Amino acid sequence: MPKTLAEAESSVEDFLVEAADCASSGNGFAAMLACFAVIGALSEAIAGRSLATLKLFRLFVAEMDDTSGWMRAEPGSTPSPEDMARLLAQTRHALVHQLSLPSGVVLVESLEVARTLVDSRLPSFIIGISDFVEAVSATARKILVKHPTLPFDPSGDDDERGAASTYVVTEPE
Repeated sequence: MPKTLAEAESSVEDFLVEAADCASSGNGFAAMLACFAVIGALSEAIAGRSLATLKLFRLFVAEMDDTSGWMRAEPGSTPSPEDMARLLAQTRHALVHQLSLPSGVVLVESLEVARTLVDSRLPSFIIGISDFVEAVSATARKILVKHPTLPFDPSGDDDERGAASTYVVTEPE
């Protein structure tokens, strides 16, 4: 019997606490990856199925109340929700698959730190890690309240994502 989002709330909270702990101790990549896990799981619950990465981020960004508090774009630029979803999908992909960040993206402790940067060669996007964790936490709480009865059953076997069976490999006895 699949869990509901309400029944999975403590698991979601555990990941968000871990993300906040990582962010506060200077482990930004780990904080971002923990947030990406929450974003993926909650977005799949909303969709009712597994989705490709960009679609997951589109769903989550659409649920966010304020997307300006965690990212600074180059002057004169106002990224659309689609731009933000694409940026997050690219960041997730780069961290997971390339152990890097997309070109033009920098992670900083918080956007308050970014305000002190005055270099004319600033990147296109600056993500404040602590601010991002807070925004993901607020959005996760909103989703959990808004959709408590949605099934939470991340099976990972949807053809769209291309996931295959999961195998657990243990040492021989």
